[in-house]
Amino acid sequence: MTCCTTGISPEALSQFIGLHVQPDAEVLIVDPDRGNRASFNRKMDALGYSRTETRISTLPGSGAKYKGRLLRYLKTS
Repeated sequence: MTCCTTGISPEALSQFIGLHVQPDAEVLIVDPDRGNRASFNRKMDALGYSRTETRISTLPGSGAKYKGRLLRYLKTS
């Protein structure tokens, strides 16, 4: 499965993050609820990240309607 807008697979994105972040890291991803979250979460879990998810119903600033989630991954050494 690939991301709808970028063509990047959950595996490729998690590998990129794993290679490029510091040992202590916070990663924020805005997920538009298009079906890649479960696979990406499993990949990030395997890399040792904890996660929280926050539903987003409006965009900050403009207040425009939005359907998605803010995914916050945290890893400490």
